[in-house]
Formats: sequence, C-alpha cells, structure tokens
Amino acid sequence: MRINPKGVDFVEYYRYLHNVEGIRYYREIVYFSMGLVFYKVVHSEIITFILMDFVWLYMLFLIQQEINVKFKKKDYALIIILFTSFPLFFGYENIYRQLFAEIFSLYAYSIRERKEGKSNLFFLVAIFMHNTVLVILPFLIIKKFFNVNFNLRLFLTTSLAILFGFLFLLASHYKAGHNTGLDMSLFYLLIFITLTYIYIKK
Repeated sequence: MRINPKGVDFVEYYRYLHNVEGIRYYREIVYFSMGLVFYKVVHSEIITFILMDFVWLYMLFLIQQEINVKFKKKDYALIIILFTSFPLFFGYENIYRQLFAEIFSLYAYSIRERKEGKSNLFFLVAIFMHNTVLVILPFLIIKKFFNVNFNLRLFLTTSLAILFGFLFLLASHYKAGHNTGLDMSLFYLLIFITLTYIYIKK
C-alpha cells in the first residue's frame, strides 16, 4: 500500500508531502506539518508514511497502557477490536487523516480521568488532524461533567453525538452523498447508533 497507493486520497497525500497550502493546510495543520517535517528529514515518500504509521501505532500502544492501568490488568480486547475494524483498515489505506484524528482522540478519551489537561491538548491536536472528531466531543463532555449511572450517561452521550452529527450534516450537506446522488447517511447513522447502544448495553 505504501509503495503503490491505490486510493485517490493517498495519491493526494503523496503530492502534499511536497507542497500543501491554503485553508486545507491550516485546517489540518498538525497532520500536514508532520508529513512535511518527516519528508524534509528522510526525502522519501514511502519512508515518511512508514514513520507516520509508527506514530499512530505508538499512540495505540499508549491507549493500551492506559487501559491496563485503569483496570489493573492486561486486557487487549480494544486493540483486537481496532485491528479488526473496517475504519482502521480503511484509514490505513485511504482516509489517513481521519485515522490519525481517531487514534489521537481515543487517547485523549482514555486519559481523561487521570490527566484532564493532557487530554484536552491531545483532543485539540486531533481536531487539527481532521475536524470530524468534533463529533466525539460529547463523550469527553459527559465523562467530565456528568457523574451519573451508566445508562443515563450512555443516553446523554448518544443524544449529543446525534445532535453533532446533524449539525455536521447541515453544515457540509454530507459530501459523501453527492457522488452517487443517494444520501444514505441518516440510515447508516441510525443503524450505527442502534447497534452501538445494544453492544454497550450487553
């Protein structure tokens, strides 16, 4: 994948290692700056992306360490779920900025209770990797301010996440629907929320 990228986005990522400017650069400045710095040091697109892969894999390792500390035992379930999940594999292959933002925001969430300031910093970093992680903000808010039972916290978090999703929908007209002309985003969102709720309850 790194030697011969197939996805349209990844071809663009290779091009951006040489030059990226304008609002796109500043909106996702952390991701693009990381790529530009690595490329200036190694002068190789392939090695640059391999080094960047090590960054998100290291963050995943830190998340696992936090889980071990929190539960006082080594539980590798989350890492197994992530490594067998479609978003992670698709992120590695194409939606790379979203993958970085996902991993960094997950780390911010994992350290929320022990290191709030550091959590805020890493979530801010994630936003400047890809701004769609703002949809995760309700989870951080609920974890910080609502010391309620699990069912109520799950309901509040899900409701806020849905609200954020609709705000994104209104703001961007959900660009993924424009290519096909058929916007299935609300249907997929409903399925995702339902299955997530059932899974967490179980």
